[in-house]
Amino acid sequence: MKHAPYQLSPVTPEQSAYLHNWFDSQQELDQWGGEGFSFPIRALQFLQQLYLPGTQSYWLYQHRQRVAFGQLCDRFECNHLARLLVHPDNRGQGHSKTLIKGLIAQGLQQQPLRDFSLFVYRKNHIAVQCYQQLGFVEAEQPGVADPLLFFMKLSRKAAKQLLKDHQDANLG
Repeated sequence: MKHAPYQLSPVTPEQSAYLHNWFDSQQELDQWGGEGFSFPIRALQFLQQLYLPGTQSYWLYQHRQRVAFGQLCDRFECNHLARLLVHPDNRGQGHSKTLIKGLIAQGLQQQPLRDFSLFVYRKNHIAVQCYQQLGFVEAEQPGVADPLLFFMKLSRKAAKQLLKDHQDANLG
């Protein structure tokens, strides 16, 4: 059995400084992080907005290179996925699905009875398609609905099946 080239690792605030380099504009930062982030990035303000209570951040490494970033949050009575980002040089290679599956595995370990959720901009068709391929479906938004966003959910049962199918596909 060959060793998987991926590793999902928790991110410390000091390590997240590397993330600053992944943005070239306010528009990119807004699409990724939503409200509260400003460009040019000021380190302390960025970290305060990034590290909200009940939020854990993770790097996805491939062969020791950081290829993606994501957060697992305690929100909406779900394991909520947030601020998912693949490094611009590594897009289109399937890293987002690997990142999401890793975050789902973490969520199932920490809160096994919870479903999964995420927000995505409606105009981000590539991300919407990725989430749909993984089994996420549009759901009613919690709180005041934002017409620019989809709120998507994945049941814990579907999440477990997704990981089982992924594991079975990697055997052999």
